[in-house]
Amino acid sequence: MKGSGSAPEDRGAARRFFRRLIVRGVILLLFGYVLVLGGAYVFQRKLTYFPESLPPGANVLEGRDEDLQEVSIPTGDGFEIHGVYRPPPEGALTVLYLHGNAGHLARRLDHFERILALGVGGLIIDYRGFGKSPGSPTEEGLYRDASASLAWLARRDVRPGSVVLFGKSLGTGVAVETARDHPVAGVVLESPYTSIPAVGAHRFPFLPVRLLMHDRFDAASGAREIRCPVLAIWSASDRVVPADLSEDLFALLPGPKEKLVVSSAHHIDIAGAAGPIYWERWKTFLAGLRR
Repeated sequence: MKGSGSAPEDRGAARRFFRRLIVRGVILLLFGYVLVLGGAYVFQRKLTYFPESLPPGANVLEGRDEDLQEVSIPTGDGFEIHGVYRPPPEGALTVLYLHGNAGHLARRLDHFERILALGVGGLIIDYRGFGKSPGSPTEEGLYRDASASLAWLARRDVRPGSVVLFGKSLGTGVAVETARDHPVAGVVLESPYTSIPAVGAHRFPFLPVRLLMHDRFDAASGAREIRCPVLAIWSASDRVVPADLSEDLFALLPGPKEKLVVSSAHHIDIAGAAGPIYWERWKTFLAGLRR
């Protein structure tokens, strides 16, 4: 009789044990998720920007075109950002190069010089916190750096109407915002997106990044107000900025626009994967702006 009565009690105790185990597991998972959310919120800018510093005395132009010069650009809020500049040939356009969220401008000089070889002048800058530029990057800070660069060019008789903004990846959001506020000649966007939270939602689908992010780079809003010609370039297989975000941003542009979609390319090597057509589209676009 004792044996027959103890079995249900044992089964009940086992069920209670497993229920407690499941509840504790759920609580631990929730606690861990809250910790991840808190970390993502607190350190979100470290997940957005990956700058590399350069020592103040670093010579980034060693072995480069002698016409290139390192310059210092005051931002109006206490910083002076670093840039590399080549004045435009007589009557030519000038490209303001706004790079992505990692590294520094020295890593882009090969690409920058290829653009200059199309017969234009150019200024490439390191945002605050990148390369030799002091400070820490923020959305508003990057917008200020781009606007200060246009003002610096204007003091050298390069007016916004003869400037083409080139934004790469994160820099496309900076270029869109700058083009909304300044009457530039044209804009080239490589790997554009609708917003950084939209990019983040793709990379971290388990996090509510649209609610967490401070620096939003809402290019979708700015794109609707751009009236100058735009050339948009992206990769159909980009794993950092999904192609559908680039397509969505392109669809919002109301003015003259054209696109080049590279069928297979890594996020950082669209020019290399596209080959000659990449530079032909650049050349044709710039020639159209000169007319």
